[in-house]
Amino acid sequence: MAWPAWPLWSEIVGGRWSYMPMELRGTAYPSSGYTDEIRHHITVLDQGHPVCAGLGAGVDIDDELSLQPGFDDSFVPLLKSEFPMTPEHFFSGENAINGQLWSREGWTHPDGLGLVGWVKAAGNSPIVYLQCGHAAKAYGNPAFRTLVSNAIN
Repeated sequence: MAWPAWPLWSEIVGGRWSYMPMELRGTAYPSSGYTDEIRHHITVLDQGHPVCAGLGAGVDIDDELSLQPGFDDSFVPLLKSEFPMTPEHFFSGENAINGQLWSREGWTHPDGLGLVGWVKAAGNSPIVYLQCGHAAKAYGNPAFRTLVSNAIN
């Protein structure tokens, strides 16, 4: 989730990824977490939603995942990763920028929601958030291309 230093961005998008500890909605959070490119299954939570058209009950994708806060009171969830969203499966963003790539030493994070796709509104603007799309294999995945196309349409 881009623009980690702009508080309004997290409200527009529905959450925030950050390299450094942060405060969101009055709650202190550690830096966010990341994985390497991994294969994981995404369950479609709302098969009737236009963004999910053509995906069936779920898809497999090879991509990076993120562990960060999300405001599930402000969006409609569409997609959930079945990957365990617990800190022992992620690495610290803060450690990474401090030269310790692939490290979780001294870092922990609350368990994540597992949600990797949702819709919401920001004022009059419809927003579609898709966490996938970090790796070349994801770009080549027909399901990812369907998601992006559906979201644009």
